[in-house]
Amino acid sequence: MRCQVDTRKGITEEYFLSILNDWFSEKIFTGYILEEDLSGNPYAPDFIFQDQGTNLHIDIEIDEPYTTEFREGIHCTDDDGFDSARDDYFNAYGWIVIRFAEEQIVTQPFECCKRIAEEAKNWAKLDCGRNFEGMSNVTKIACWNFQDARKLANHKSRENYLSKYDLSHDKTLNNTAIELHRSTMHRRVINPRSRVLATLQAIPPKEKK
Repeated sequence: MRCQVDTRKGITEEYFLSILNDWFSEKIFTGYILEEDLSGNPYAPDFIFQDQGTNLHIDIEIDEPYTTEFREGIHCTDDDGFDSARDDYFNAYGWIVIRFAEEQIVTQPFECCKRIAEEAKNWAKLDCGRNFEGMSNVTKIACWNFQDARKLANHKSRENYLSKYDLSHDKTLNNTAIELHRSTMHRRVINPRSRVLATLQAIPPKEKK
């Protein structure tokens, strides 16, 4: 089942999407939800990396530490395992899940792309055609709990790095509006067993050697 989608994204997602498209071109897809979870909060990947030749599928996620409107912590390690349960769901169908902190996407977008390309090569021996010589790895950012998120919100962490890189959220929708829009829009729907955009056999990626 598929239907037309009208997906509006936050400015961080739009910013990274333009870079993903430059790096990986026709392998990047967005605006999909999972057919098997049409409840009130279906799983909708921020970005899907699909290589039809190897049947490799990567769910690429951008995790913000708190919402811009209510300044509430999100993607927190003590949030009843919501993100881990979601990741397990994708992994069960042979997908790889890569989560980046929003700050990594804003400050190190090319290093994030390098990480995606490296995972594609590790899992599926896929060469994305990029030269990484001299490029550093993405700097790690520790996961946060609700207490950490409150501290980040109090120090306006998101606002600081977004404004520094000219990605102010004044130019886009706040998180609540984005989620409301997602819940009411028409979306393209996929079945995780058959994968994305094509009739592909659901074979998990090869194990790392």
